[in-house]
Amino acid sequence: MWLAVQILLFLLLALLLAILALAALPVRFAMTGEIGAAARLRLTIGLLGGAIPALTIYDSAKPGKPREKKPRKEPKRRKAWRGKGSARMAGEVPALLRGLLRQIELEEFRLNGRFGTGDPADTGAVFGMVSPLLYGLPTRRVSIALKPDFNEACLDGRLRAALRITPIALLPPILRFAWRAFGPVR
Repeated sequence: MWLAVQILLFLLLALLLAILALAALPVRFAMTGEIGAAARLRLTIGLLGGAIPALTIYDSAKPGKPREKKPRKEPKRRKAWRGKGSARMAGEVPALLRGLLRQIELEEFRLNGRFGTGDPADTGAVFGMVSPLLYGLPTRRVSIALKPDFNEACLDGRLRAALRITPIALLPPILRFAWRAFGPVR
């Protein structure tokens, strides 16, 4: 009997260690988009640190499944949530978001495009507002190339972006938020 319990505990520990090892591997989210004559958006996710090929989450080129229309139900009235710690929780949300955003690594952001409003003055004004983004980002990971078209109204372009997230690195900000929002009050 004791041997069976030891084997079961060992298997449980091995499973827990395997889950922790998988959570320590980075996950890569990539997006490619195109707008112009044919608009397209494709979202992919690369699991296990790139050990397996990326899986397509969404591709606008593939036709979607037809949805059945269900009759609408009357929405129920909900009471506002007013728990004891709701103000404390709301105060900790910015720190949670800051902590989560620090764990997201921008691998690549490429934007190439052409735009025009139809009015040369408006096109110039928009380009003037966007210019600090174009020339104020001295990094190799971010590349933005926008060209104004003063002759016609148009919007053409391509976007490629990729983010890397390590799931286990999201745990400390989430635990910190949970402790501060729901933990003991001083």
